[in-house]
Amino acid sequence: GPTLLELIDRLTLPVRFADKPFRMSVSDVFKSPTLGLTVTGKIESGSVIPRERVLVMPTGELVSVKAIDCRGENLQIAKAGDNVEVGLKDVNDASTIMIGQMLCDPACPIPMVHRFRAQVLTMNYKVPILADTQCVLFTQSCCEPAFVSKLVNLLDKSKGEVVKKHPRAIPKNSSAVIEIKSNRAVCIELYRDFRELGRFTLRRGTETIAVGIVTKLFHEEAAKI
Repeated sequence: GPTLLELIDRLTLPVRFADKPFRMSVSDVFKSPTLGLTVTGKIESGSVIPRERVLVMPTGELVSVKAIDCRGENLQIAKAGDNVEVGLKDVNDASTIMIGQMLCDPACPIPMVHRFRAQVLTMNYKVPILADTQCVLFTQSCCEPAFVSKLVNLLDKSKGEVVKKHPRAIPKNSSAVIEIKSNRAVCIELYRDFRELGRFTLRRGTETIAVGIVTKLFHEEAAKI
């Protein structure tokens, strides 16, 4: 069989979206002795440099990057795929910077919506998913109360074809198209545009009830945060 080095050489490198607009999910917030107000997270796309202005979403606040640190090394540029600590300045209220937010390019902010359509795979749960089923939406570092607002289609799990329109319930271990509405606006992308930012998980209590990808965003409802 092949050697370990040969197997390593065959590995496919992950795609880095360095040419897309800057997106960074905030996974932690703390005060650093050197960076001051600091956020940590993975840069999903684009790049960022010190002294650059970035937009905090969904609050819409424009802040400045003081410095960037990666494993104790000060960086002059951080790119897609990097896990970094970013020091922020020009922040009006530090308490408004929270886990689950997104730092992004002010010229091309991440979409912010209350409602979206998605294709999901349901898990092995006891109670089927109905319209108005309450759940918690998890995407990146964001965790937001939500509910299933509409059951659109039940799909053939292997072929993806519609087998039933407007079903009354989504049974376990099935594929479906549904619409989800969150209590507050969430930052999320279409799966076809940003795969990592277009995936999500739905949980009900202690169980995961579905995983899915975002297929349509309803922007007309994004005015209220």
